[in-house]
Amino acid sequence: MPFGDRHALMLGTRPVTYWVGRFDERDGRFTPDEEEPKLLDYLNPVHCCNPSTVDARGPGGSRRRVMHAMLAHATGHVAGLPWKGALVLPRVLTRVGTRLLQQPVPEVEGLRGAHRAVASRRIDPGTHGHLEGLTGDTLEIVARFAAADRGRFGLRVRVSADGEHDTRIYYDASSGRFGVEGDLTSTPYPEQGSGPAYLKRGDDVELRVFLDRALLEAFVNGHTASGVFTAEPEWRGLDLFSDGSPAQLLSLDLWEMHAAW
Repeated sequence: MPFGDRHALMLGTRPVTYWVGRFDERDGRFTPDEEEPKLLDYLNPVHCCNPSTVDARGPGGSRRRVMHAMLAHATGHVAGLPWKGALVLPRVLTRVGTRLLQQPVPEVEGLRGAHRAVASRRIDPGTHGHLEGLTGDTLEIVARFAAADRGRFGLRVRVSADGEHDTRIYYDASSGRFGVEGDLTSTPYPEQGSGPAYLKRGDDVELRVFLDRALLEAFVNGHTASGVFTAEPEWRGLDLFSDGSPAQLLSLDLWEMHAAW
């Protein structure tokens, strides 16, 4: 795939990986800029990935590349018939250096419904109830946290009434990594679960999270983790957390999401 003066080579086996480099069309040779490949998603293998859609709906009518991919672990039954696999949100692919960044297509914002906003607040380790009264399992959440030098912090979603179960979308300031853990279908690939966020020291942290009943999609600095919940349907609580050191929420916006049908 061409991206400016570079190309990306993507392999659709095991967890999908890619390299950015130069492609010589004369002899069909691709030379990567870095030897080690990067993961396209830190939690989901994204089998059946298709990054081939190109349209002219980018900023100012520019061309954009849209990727479609599968959440292979999603399963269920409809009218007695089994099904397996669901599509993630369509994602716009862009290149920064040797990385491919992903963001949901802006058209997704047309599904936003009722909006709630949460002001700045401090999150001390081991505390709870920071988002009292906010619940849901079909939501878009954008949480912004102040830069930190150490500690792990983020969002708790699909929290049970007793607080014993949840799924956590986190940023670890000590390691610079972002990931998801909790009540999710496990991946068979040990390299998945977390990955580098590529944030610079002093950068604020924005977690953009979509909940679609059994499905989770999280975005941090253009990098993604997509998963399938094993949570019970009634576990719909939301909260914030920090481990090791206090964290500072700058703002949080939450939208109830309408169906796309």
